Amino acid sequence: ESQQEADYVNYLQLGYQTGYVLQLNDFISGENAAGEPIERFHAARLEYGWQTTGSKRWHQIWNYPSFGIGLTTVDYFNEDEVGTPSAVYGFVSLPVKRWDRWAFNIAPGFGVSFGWKPFDPKTNPYNQSIGAFKAAFIDINSHFTYNMSPDWDLLLALPAYHFSNGGTRQPNNGFNQLGPMLSLRYKFDEPPTRFKSWDDIPEYQSNDELVVTGSWGLRNVKLDLKDHDFIPELDDAYARADFDVFTLSAAWMRQFSYQSKWGLGVDLVRDQSTKAQLDAGEGEIVEQELDDYDQYRVGVYGAYAYVIHRLSILGHVGYTVIQKGFERQLPRLYQRLGFRYRFDNDWLAGLSAVYYTHLRAHE
Repeated sequence: ESQQEADYVNYLQLGYQTGYVLQLNDFISGENAAGEPIERFHAARLEYGWQTTGSKRWHQIWNYPSFGIGLTTVDYFNEDEVGTPSAVYGFVSLPVKRWDRWAFNIAPGFGVSFGWKPFDPKTNPYNQSIGAFKAAFIDINSHFTYNMSPDWDLLLALPAYHFSNGGTRQPNNGFNQLGPMLSLRYKFDEPPTRFKSWDDIPEYQSNDELVVTGSWGLRNVKLDLKDHDFIPELDDAYARADFDVFTLSAAWMRQFSYQSKWGLGVDLVRDQSTKAQLDAGEGEIVEQELDDYDQYRVGVYGAYAYVIHRLSILGHVGYTVIQKGFERQLPRLYQRLGFRYRFDNDWLAGLSAVYYTHLRAHE
C-alpha cells in the first residue's frame, strides 16, 4: 500500500503554555490563605494524534481533520490550596483554512482532570472553586500550524480551558483560563505530498431525525451549618450529600449539511436532590417526604451539533418551564455541552455536562 493510500499519519506533539486565570470567583480573586489573587498559570501538554490523508471521502468533506488523545498538567503557583492538576482528554482538530505551509485550525477537547486539592472545611476552607479530586476538562483550542519540514510542524495556539465537576461535588465555581501555547509536532509517518481529492462527493440532502436519549447523573447538595445558630457546636461543619438525577430527552433535529444539525428538544428530569433538607439535630442532609411529581421538572431547549463523520459535538441552551419552587432549586436557564458517537443509524452513546445559570434582572 502506498503512503498516499494510508488512512492516517501518526504524530506526537509537545507544548508549553503560560497565561491568565480569569477572576470569576472570590477564591481566585484573593480570598484565600495566601491572600493574593491566583492570576497566572503555566502548563505542559503532550498529545498523540492521527492526521487523515484523504483515503476516504469523509476526510475531504471535513477538510482533512486530525484526532487524538492528550495529557496536560497545570501549575497555578498555589499547590497548597489548589494542587497541581492534570487532565486526560480526547480532541479533534478541524482545519478552517489551509495555505501552502500554514493552516488555521479549531481543536476542541473534552476529558477528565485529577490531582486537585479540593475544598475541605477544616484543611482547605477557602477553595470554593473545586470540591472534588476530579473535575471535567473542556478545551477550546485555536492554533496556526506551520509545516517546517516533512517530519516537523510548529504550532502557535491559544487554548482556553474550563475545569469544573458539573455539580457532582460542591463547591463548584470552577477554573477558567486563557493563554498562548507553543508546540512542536513530530510525524512518525511520511505525509503525502498532497491530500487525496475526491471529485464524486454528492451534494448533501437535508434530512430529519428524532433523537431520544436517557441519561443518569449526580447532583451534590451542600448546606453550610454555620448558618444555623441552633447548632453552635457545628459552626465549622459542612454537610454534603449526593442525589441521583435521571433525564429523558427527545429532540427533533434537521441536518442541513454534512457538518451541521439544528433542532428543538424537551427534557424530562427526575431530580432526587429536591428532597434534601437539614437534620438540625445530627447536622446531616436527609431526605424529606415528597410526592414523586414534586421531583420532576420539564425544560425545552435549542440544539446545535457539529458533525464529524460519526462523532457529534453538541451544544444545547434550555429553559426550565415547569418545576416546583423549592428552596435551593436550580436556576431555570441551563446549558449542555458534550459529544456523541453514532454506532449506526439507530444507536448512539455520549457524555455531556449541564450548567445552570442565574438570570439577573436589570432595572
